[in-house]
Amino acid sequence: MPLPFTLFAGAKVVRINSFHVFELRGKTVFQAANIFPNQLSSGWDGNCGGKAMNSGVYVWMAAVEFADGTTRQMNGEITLIR
Repeated sequence: MPLPFTLFAGAKVVRINSFHVFELRGKTVFQAANIFPNQLSSGWDGNCGGKAMNSGVYVWMAAVEFADGTTRQMNGEITLIR
């Protein structure tokens, strides 16, 4: 069974205020709010609405909150392989 995709961070990150995964066409396939980093249970399992998504490239965006109170927008890509 594959591991969920989540964000991993060091001690300076206290929370992920928002975490979204999108298809390349822009459809949201996963969203979560107010989660903690480094927790697989909070991540995307490769499904959307109970349906397994196709292999391919997906875009992620997150608002990451740091211990000093600042928030930084981060993004990247992930390749889902089935």
